[in-house]
Amino acid sequence: MGTAPAQTIEPLPQQLSDALEPPADAPGLGRRMVVVGAGPAGTVTAMLLAKRGYTVEVFERRGWPSRALAATLHSYILALTPRGLEPIVETGADPECCSASRAPRSVGMFDMNSGRSLRMPPGRKHIVDRVTLASDLIDEALRLHGNRITFHFDRQLQGIDLERQIATFADPGNSSLQLEASYDLLIGTDGASSTVRDILQDKVPGFRVRTLFQASMCYKTFHGLPVDDYPAPSATNDESSSAHAQSAVPSEVALIGTHNCREFTYNWRSPKSDVMVSMWKAEDGRMHGLLAAHDDLAEAEQERRLAAATPKLPAEWRRQIAAQTGSQGQLPSSFGKIVRCSQFHGPRVVVIGDASHSVTSTLGQGCVTALESCSALAATFAACGDDLDRVPAAFTRARAPDAHAVQDLELMQVHAMVPGLSAWRLPAILYARTVKALALLASLVFYKIGLLPSSVYLYSAFFAGVLPVRAIKRNLHLLAAAGAGLLTLFVWYLLLS
Repeated sequence: MGTAPAQTIEPLPQQLSDALEPPADAPGLGRRMVVVGAGPAGTVTAMLLAKRGYTVEVFERRGWPSRALAATLHSYILALTPRGLEPIVETGADPECCSASRAPRSVGMFDMNSGRSLRMPPGRKHIVDRVTLASDLIDEALRLHGNRITFHFDRQLQGIDLERQIATFADPGNSSLQLEASYDLLIGTDGASSTVRDILQDKVPGFRVRTLFQASMCYKTFHGLPVDDYPAPSATNDESSSAHAQSAVPSEVALIGTHNCREFTYNWRSPKSDVMVSMWKAEDGRMHGLLAAHDDLAEAEQERRLAAATPKLPAEWRRQIAAQTGSQGQLPSSFGKIVRCSQFHGPRVVVIGDASHSVTSTLGQGCVTALESCSALAATFAACGDDLDRVPAAFTRARAPDAHAVQDLELMQVHAMVPGLSAWRLPAILYARTVKALALLASLVFYKIGLLPSSVYLYSAFFAGVLPVRAIKRNLHLLAAAGAGLLTLFVWYLLLS
């Protein structure tokens, strides 16, 4: 097959990489994998397969991501907790943005409305942006497996011949330029709007897809807000002058100026939660982040809305965010939905990450869960003895319970937090808030009497990855049942006394 050299990163000669040669009896030698999607999940999957001796070709519909472009592309924030870092460690890679020895550690998040910080559970954590993480992982894949992994960019999947095991790709800029890639197994990691998933839904009996929740929010990114060089009030701008009447630098900016880069995420939320701003401090000392709002407004209306909904957001930042996120320019992201697949496979095809179990940003677990799926797929290869006819169905059996549990917890959190009341949502909202309240009551009581190590034990276990997510979901409902029992006993006591 042929590709345009400028859009393909070919395998590196071994002397130009730190290639990890698989053993001579590696099970994947002589077999070809095709990975659709060169995001973090696709690249981690490629590395785990290359370690087993497979030759891997990765196809990505977008251009090659690079650190230099991270501040200009639609690159949103990711929080990598131990659950998400472990699969990266498993590859043997040491990407710069989340390196154990080189990258800054994250502590937690700041609620800028209240001025309080929320510390994350113990364990290594990193704040990264998606483009930088994808770029660093690709660099590591080529360094470690440059003789086994090939990346093809600007290559859009057109179709899959499941019987012949051939995938067809095209250049988005030239539809007549197509290429065919044969495979022994194809892995779809092409995101929430997955083409691989759509093909399986169309061609594979029993492969069903449901959208459990579609956020009404518009998600847009912004970059380069000033901190150390935050401008002094301008006498020509009445709004700016009044906003900074007491101080040349708002207290929020001064606070962030004392923190290290990527130490915290900073969140502003409107009282109705219909406008949310989340940002982090990058290595250049500037702020990058994400705006979530119900409507996609033009720049002037965007600034007025930010001023009304998030008055503690510094005025200069409001102006720059509105300028970058106004409806005239950047298109909103589509990652605010929960999509569930009945299975994660077809004949010699597997879908992982957002392609099979997408979530919203409410719990911040999309990337982490996708990376866990990469590790689960590698474990399935080992458990099946690399029998590629058995691997797809075995992966669904092994991974679906935890992936669906993450979606269930996410859906509960969405109904408990996301504004908007309607007849169809009311039962879900009541259920979610009741379960969370009762579980919290039981957790506090059990912590006080020494039965739990912490009042937020399940929260810590979820982010630290010390328990399977399906067990966390089960324990949440057990705690809620215990909380209901405790509340019943308390009411009974009051009635009898």
